[in-house]
Formats: sequence, structure tokens, C-alpha cells
Amino acid sequence: MDRNETGPFRPQAGEPPPYLAGRDGERRVLSSLLGDLRSGCGPRDVFLCGPPGYGKTALLEWTAAEAEALRRVEVQWLDLSRAPDVPALAGLLAPRSPWCRFVSALAAASDTPRSSPLSLSDILIRRLRRKALVLLLDDAHLLVPQVGRALLNACQIVEFERLPLLLVFAGTPDLGDRLLKPERSLWGRREIYDIGPLDDRASAEAIRRPFEDDGISISDDARSRIVAESDGFPFFLQSWGRSVWIEADAARRAGDRGTAVTVETVERAAPAFERLKCDYLRARCREMERRQFVPAARAVAAAYAETPRLPTAQLDAAIAAAFGDIYDRKKAWEAIDEFSRSGLVWRHRGDTRWEPGIPSLMDYMREETAESAATAR
Repeated sequence: MDRNETGPFRPQAGEPPPYLAGRDGERRVLSSLLGDLRSGCGPRDVFLCGPPGYGKTALLEWTAAEAEALRRVEVQWLDLSRAPDVPALAGLLAPRSPWCRFVSALAAASDTPRSSPLSLSDILIRRLRRKALVLLLDDAHLLVPQVGRALLNACQIVEFERLPLLLVFAGTPDLGDRLLKPERSLWGRREIYDIGPLDDRASAEAIRRPFEDDGISISDDARSRIVAESDGFPFFLQSWGRSVWIEADAARRAGDRGTAVTVETVERAAPAFERLKCDYLRARCREMERRQFVPAARAVAAAYAETPRLPTAQLDAAIAAAFGDIYDRKKAWEAIDEFSRSGLVWRHRGDTRWEPGIPSLMDYMREETAESAATAR
């Protein structure tokens, strides 16, 4: 389908929304760091951490657009699938000069293991002496930890040269711990931000602006219902937006020149939204199924039925009950890591309590449990 058939809203992973609502604090920080970069200030690192679907990629897209508008600033998205080890990362970062291509060709033609003639820090220093650089890493939780730490260590060396580099990681809530925890010296001056739910005002703007830009008004009641049922989750806002836009556009095509989105329009769009929502939640559930953590996820969901937050000890107890005799501490932490990556649970930096990540995912797991029990009977 083209843009005219689906409208401006984009409920797909990695797709930027038509209007980036909220995130004002994060954008101010990123804008300030880009200003420092243009002025030649030394390297900085930013971590954007949160469950899937909260708009981390949209913030990276915004950062890239802001950086590309600056003179003498280069932007590079790092494809993590092409960086399984440090030499591969060095190849991605190396300046694209004839000499580098010649060295790469020699390495490819030889029987020796692929290697870089220069260290990561040397490569970055040579590159940064020519032009400021913004490196963007999406889904950075998939980065091999040793590779990520090598990159951060190289940035520490670059820091002594005071060269202009901005490194922006975006990933699931465990990203900071995965890359930084083993070496506490890497924390340094890292900027780490939790990317969580939008507030009601930002949610309303995320819906209102694209409709009005497309010549469609939306009533306060209709907007309030969408906001209330989205729970500040950007993916659900985009899903509601697309579903409602299709209904409104159908009315416009039928000759209703005074097209407006009302509560009745939202009611007609509700089944389409529910399909998008269920597809999304099912995909998150499949991620847990692949690791055989669904029974533990159901036990966790049951534990959250009575409380909005759980301390680690209670979360661990729910997982232990699900594993039974095969429980061990390592497996429990593997389960918590998986639940964090899949969006079942997460916790704000510095908090000891875990809360639900993606809205409705806990309810979905409880409903699946009830259906499974009914089938078993």
C-alpha cells in the first residue's frame, strides 16, 4: 500500500512517526551535544534505553536529520549485523580512502584472518581530524558486548585528543548494563536516558497534528479515548492513528467534505486497531517462546495482577515457581533479561522495582494462560 492508502501514521518497527511528540528533554540534550560537536568539542556518548515500541529509533532519525543539516558533520548508521567482531567494526569505521580499500583487498585475498591495520582508536582519530562524526547504533542490545566495549574504550582514547565525536546507542532497558557493567570505568560521562511512556499531552499531539496536517479534524472526545487506550505507548498511538485515518479517509472519499474524527469513527476503527495490537503482542510473545520462557512469563503476569510494581526478589520468586525443580539463579536472570528485551517488564535507571513494559502485554499473557488452562481441561 502507498502513503495515500494508509495515511501518515506508521505502526511498523523502526518507522519514524509523522510527528515526533514529547521527548523534549532528550531532544534538547541531543541538540546541545550536536552544537558542541559543531564547535569541535570532544567525544560524548548517549544511551537511549527502553522497551521496544517506545520510539527510540524515531529519536535516532531526528538526531540524524539535525546532524545532516550541520556543516562539516558526518553521520553514519552502524549496521550491527556487519560487526560480529572488532576487526569487522574497524572495517566499517575506516575512512573510505583508496588506501583503505587496497588494504581491505589484500586482507580479503590472503589466507590470514581478517584484521585491521590500525586500532579502532587510530581509525577514529584519523577520521575525526577531517570531520566531526555522529555514530548511530539502533538495536544496540544486539551488539556483541566485547565489540561494544571495544568501541567505548576507543572513544575514551579519542577523548584525550578532544576530537568531535557523538556516539548514540538505542536499545532495550538492559543496554547500559550489557555494555558498561563489566567495566565500571566506562560509565564516565555517559548520558543515559529512559525512553518510556509519553504523557497525555504529548500523546494527544501525536494524534492531533498528523490528522490536522492532512485536513482532518478530530474531536476532543475522540482524541481523549485514543489517548486513554494507548497508555502513552507510541506504537499503539500509531496503530490507532492508522486505523482511525482509514475510516476518516473513507468518509472523505465518499464525499464528506467536512470530515471529522468523532467517537463514532473511533468505534468503527476499533476492530482494526485490535488486530494490529494483537499482532504486536503476539510477536513479543513469540520472542519469549523461542527461549522457552513463556511459562515463566505467565507466572510473572499473574504476579502483576495485584500490583503495578515488583521488587526483584518477588519477580525472581514468580520465575522460580514457574521453573520448579529446574530453577537456578542464572536461568532466572536469563529470563529477566529476556522479559526486559521483549518488553514484558522494565525498570527505570536507579529503581529497584520492576514495572510492566509494553501496555497490555501482561493482560495478553494472563489471557493466554486462561485459554491454555481451559483447553487443558
